[in-house]
Order: sequence, then structure tokens, then C-alpha cells
Amino acid sequence: MRLIVVIALLSIILMQAVVPTEKNSAIIAYLGRPLLIKVKASTSYKNPLNTSQVNVTAVFNSSSGSIVLPCYPYSNGVWAVRFTPLSQYPYQFTISLRNSSGTYSLDSGRLQAIFNGSQMDFASAHGHYFYSGDRPLVLIGEDVAWASAPGNGKGGWEYYVEKLADDGGNWVRLWSPYATGGFSANYSALFSFAMERGVYVQFCLFSPYANQSFSEGPEWGSVNPTQFFGSRKMIALEKFWIRSLIGRYAAFPDLFAWELFNEIDGFPGYSPAQAANWTNLIAAYIEENDPYHHMVTVSVANPQNGDLFASKSISFAQLHLYGAGPYSVAPEICNWVKDYQIFNKPVLVAEFGASYLGPVNDPLGVSLQLGLWSALVAGSPATA
Repeated sequence: MRLIVVIALLSIILMQAVVPTEKNSAIIAYLGRPLLIKVKASTSYKNPLNTSQVNVTAVFNSSSGSIVLPCYPYSNGVWAVRFTPLSQYPYQFTISLRNSSGTYSLDSGRLQAIFNGSQMDFASAHGHYFYSGDRPLVLIGEDVAWASAPGNGKGGWEYYVEKLADDGGNWVRLWSPYATGGFSANYSALFSFAMERGVYVQFCLFSPYANQSFSEGPEWGSVNPTQFFGSRKMIALEKFWIRSLIGRYAAFPDLFAWELFNEIDGFPGYSPAQAANWTNLIAAYIEENDPYHHMVTVSVANPQNGDLFASKSISFAQLHLYGAGPYSVAPEICNWVKDYQIFNKPVLVAEFGASYLGPVNDPLGVSLQLGLWSALVAGSPATA
């Protein structure tokens, strides 16, 4: 009897917290643009990202199919999800919560997508090339992993992205662990800023060089970071966090790709077999849960460790190349881009430098110019 009363009380509390949408009118959404939907429900769980404790999911149905998205804790007592309509059909949506007491409906309603000017298309890879929608896409960009504006002013990331867009650039690489706020940071403003300027963002999730606290949720502290690739519990916690990122960012069309790990072979105690297994597991999880089917990639510090790119779960290969002195990096880029063609997928030179030994005497920036264009000449669909 006590159990029945508790469940009933939880149901009443939960349903009273819900803020329903207007049932008589459809929410207006813009084709190709993310819409943020928020609902009220308790977020007071040991780890609200752990789906065995609480699972909040949104389902959007239309005559063109269904889109299922995970919701994420937006603030205390509020869950949210971002949804981008892909067609102008009417949508019916439902948001439900499942916990140990049962499954509850939080919200439902109608959406009508309308066209409102130009929009970015989601990016994809086919053969050796990238595409934006059905149009060939040549990337021109740079790493803007973290940045300060000149004079260490605020808004550095936006400053450089805007400069890049003004000069015809269309791609940046953002490293999540390095950015302000670490794992818990909210990058939606950065994605929105880049989207309005037609710049794709490659989002790197983990790095061996970052000061990662492994504290995304109270449960992270119970696992040794050295078990990152091998512990079942650690992998489960990583998946919970990535699931919340899908709810936050997958609806952004300028999300170019999920980069699972920056230079994965730089992780202490790197094991090729263990890293390959982890990469396939996480990539498969993203493929299953990201309804917008963003590309997935990974990167290595040593190009000789590129066997990871043979995996069908990886959308494109990446190279990080640093020369041994002035003018030495361009031949390296050409040689490795050609060697990586064996994977039959795009090859992106995501990092390069004139020398890994230190500063070089190249006042005219010849090494930079040669490096930038050598990737395209060698068959990459992007500047280095």
C-alpha cells in the first residue's frame, strides 16, 4: 500500500510541474533552424544524465518519418531539447519521462515548419569528398579550439570565427575540454554564432592533453581516468554525457562532425586494440542516437597509427603533421594525404606546423602558404 501511495504522490508532483504547450495552435519552427523546447520536471537525481535513473525523450512525428531526440537537464527543474525540422510537413511531438516509478507524459503538441530564408545544410561525406546537402563542400578554415580576443578581451572565439567568415572561411575545430567551463560548458551560443555566419564546427569531445576532471556527474569520480577506454562503467558514463550533447547540439546544422578524441594515441598507456574497440563502440552509440546523422571522426598524433580510419564507423580520416624545419611540412602533407587515400574517404589535414622542434625562421610565412594549399593539391577536399 505504501508503495502505491508513493508512486501516486510522485505522479501528482510530476504532472503539476509540467508546463503544457498550447493545444489549439501549432508552434512555428523554421526549416533548417534549431528550436529549443523546455519542459518542467524534476532534475534531482544522483546523476540526471544516467538513463537508468531518469530518461527524458522527445519524439517528433511527421508524414516524412520520426525524429527521436534525448532531452538534457537545462537548469534546476527544467529539461530541454533542440529540434530542427527537415521538411515543411506538420509535426506532432511528445516528451516523456521514465524513472524507477514509471513513465510519464511531460508535454505534447504540434509544430509547423516554415521556410524563412537561407539555411545551412547538414554536411556529409561520400567517397573522397565532403558535401553540404547535395552540393560539393571544400573546407577552408582553422582550429579555433579556444581563443582570446586581441588584448585578452572577451568573445575571442567569436572574434576569430567572424574574421574567418569575413574572408570566406567555412570550418573551425572546437575542443570541448579546453574551452571555458570544461565538460559542463554550454556551447549553444557558439554554434548559433557560427551557423549565422555559415561556418561549420567540428566538435572534439576528449583530449589526452586537457586538464580533464572527469567530473561530469557525481558518478565520474568513482572511476579512475586510466580506465577511460576499458572500464564498462566509464564507457557507460561517457555515453550518458554524449547522449546529453546530442540533445543539446545535434540539431545544429553547422555541427560538422563529432570528433571523439583528439590525438587518441597520445593517451597514457595507449593500446591500439583498446582504442579501436572504444572508437567503434562510441561511434556506434552516436550513430544510433543522433537522428541527424552527423559525421564521426577521431584523430591521431602519429600518422602511422592511422589504421583507426579503416573503420566503417569513421566518416573521414584526419592528419596532424608537423615538419622538422622550414618548408619541410608541405611534402609530408602531400605524401600522407596520398597514402590515406587507401581508406576511400575524405582526408582532412586538421593540424600542421612548420616544425615540431620549435620556432622557425620564415618571416614571409612560406611554410604556412605551402602547407595550406598542399593538402588540396594532394587530393584533400580541404585546405590544411
